[in-house]
Amino acid sequence: MKTVLGDMVKSKSTGECYKVKKIKEPMFLLEAENVPNKLWLGNKESLELLYDRVENPEGQNLNSSV
Repeated sequence: MKTVLGDMVKSKSTGECYKVKKIKEPMFLLEAENVPNKLWLGNKESLELLYDRVENPEGQNLNSSV
């Protein structure tokens, strides 16, 4: 999964939505949308294993990837 700054992802286990706040390869920092001060820090492999990208109803990604 190609992930860029500002993408929305959804936890496969809890269903919570997170926004990609910072990328410093190979690490990604996610911030929960509806829970203050809830963050996730991990690498690309963990991100792909634990999260799915959230897409809008038309099937387009919320943010264009580079």
